[in-house]
Amino acid sequence: MPDLVATDISEEIEKRQSMVAGTAFVLSLALHLGLLLYLSNSRLPFTTPLVKKSPLEQEHAKIIKLMDVRREVLTDKPRIPASSLGDTMTAVDVSKEVDTRGILPDKVAIQPPPLTESTLAGEKENLAKPSEAPRRTSWDARQEILEVDKRVVADSTASNRRRIPKVERVGDAPDVVLPVDTEKMKVAGLPGMRETEGAEPSRADITAKAQGGGVVSDQPDVLIGDGKGGRPGGLFDERATNSTPYMEKYLAVEVHSYSSALDFKYRYLRIEIKRAGAEILPVIPKDVVLVQDSSNSMAEQRLHFCREGLARCLAELGPQDRFNVVRFSEKAESCFPDWSDNKPEAVEQAKKFIEETRPLGNTDILESIKDVLNQKRQPGRPVIALVITDGRSTTGTIDSSDIIGQFSKVNDGAMSVFAMGTVQTANTYLLDLLSYCNRGDAFVVTTGRWAIPDAVQRIGREFSRPVLSEIKFQFSHGSGAEVYPVLTSNLYLDRPLVMYGRIPKGSNRLVFQAVGKAMDRNRDMVLDLDLDKIAQSGDRNIRETWAKQKVYHLIGEFARRGDTAILSDIAATSQAYSLKIPYKGKF
Repeated sequence: MPDLVATDISEEIEKRQSMVAGTAFVLSLALHLGLLLYLSNSRLPFTTPLVKKSPLEQEHAKIIKLMDVRREVLTDKPRIPASSLGDTMTAVDVSKEVDTRGILPDKVAIQPPPLTESTLAGEKENLAKPSEAPRRTSWDARQEILEVDKRVVADSTASNRRRIPKVERVGDAPDVVLPVDTEKMKVAGLPGMRETEGAEPSRADITAKAQGGGVVSDQPDVLIGDGKGGRPGGLFDERATNSTPYMEKYLAVEVHSYSSALDFKYRYLRIEIKRAGAEILPVIPKDVVLVQDSSNSMAEQRLHFCREGLARCLAELGPQDRFNVVRFSEKAESCFPDWSDNKPEAVEQAKKFIEETRPLGNTDILESIKDVLNQKRQPGRPVIALVITDGRSTTGTIDSSDIIGQFSKVNDGAMSVFAMGTVQTANTYLLDLLSYCNRGDAFVVTTGRWAIPDAVQRIGREFSRPVLSEIKFQFSHGSGAEVYPVLTSNLYLDRPLVMYGRIPKGSNRLVFQAVGKAMDRNRDMVLDLDLDKIAQSGDRNIRETWAKQKVYHLIGEFARRGDTAILSDIAATSQAYSLKIPYKGKF
């Protein structure tokens, strides 16, 4: 009986415990649900509504209070957007909106911080400023000749006059004719010096005096003949009626030499030819064409500054110069049908043409610059083109090597091409080689578009005063000299003419001739350099630059001719001089 009572009590206890546990679970669940609902409706930042209302439900939940109803008056004027700062209405600043959307350069950007020199993509040497002219210490005496054709009255002087035979005058003959040692010229192997087989020159005797640089005879217009009465030719092929020879007295030559113990064969030279005095050589008139890339790739942000630079460049023209302005995209468009004289009304017309230039279309560089060659040339006037572009051709002939080769063939050194890249990512291969193969130089602006106007003006100033154009150099065959560039730039008062040469070790003499044009006259220089006396000590950069100049020349030849054998020469030069091939893979 006691066992039965204990069992009933135990079952009762278990039943009550189950009821308490169930009641506690229900209360806990209700409590948590209520807490969750409360927090979901609160504004605490870390809470999230249990059921998120849709935007439409939220909009309907807002209380809308109708205050007033007004009739809207329709007008043709555009509606002015309201300002977000309160209820006031302000007009939109259209010019500011245009600036911020990039259609025109920002006004602040037009006033840039102080500009630095733009980086030169081509050879830096041709930008070197001429050094101070050497001071003349010796007195250069000149004798004046007073010729009396017919004596009318008796004369009496305190000193005896020197009487000389009457000399037949030759029109436009040189004032000074220097002597030349013809035997030494023949030994040096200069072209045009032919053996006379014992015969004397047909027109006069030649007095040989070892001073170098010219010919002395009893006639001012004597030329070295072929010994058979034929027409003179070769190195001294010049006539008094169209030539003013022997310009070496007007020029200063500076030579730096470098030799390396590791190079057993050669000695390397840097030859700089410049004016001997401030204004000792006359400036010759020139023809200048300013060629502006106006394709879409230029963008208005850069073209804005190009227009300013072109206007400045017009101010660098000389009074006797002629000019034209060309803009191009898919085709070229000229300001004038032909060269225009530098007159105020023409300059104003050109400035208007420049100001109207806007970016439009694709870029066809080759056909556009070939069109520039169609303008008529006047013999003796150097033709100079300044091409401003990013160098990215997008239509027509696109390959850079094809552009370089085809234009160089057609131009054949007649026009000097200066190329300027307007952005750091410009096609420097095209700009460098196009200018190198066509008597010019290349520049790339890397300090921002604000530097473009100063760069354009500086380039125009450097070629503003030419004194000799279409220069060709001839070195004596016996010297073994190899000199680059083969096709040099013109000679300018404000740009020294720089060449790099290699001669065999042991050679201490360099003889060469330069022939050029100044208006309707042929002019030449015959220079005999004693390297042991005049050469200054240079560094290894001379050797490296010579190798680079040779590679540039070979790349240009490959672009023109397409001969694969030239690639082997490039590789051999690169290996011999441990030179990284410039623009490898682009030609």
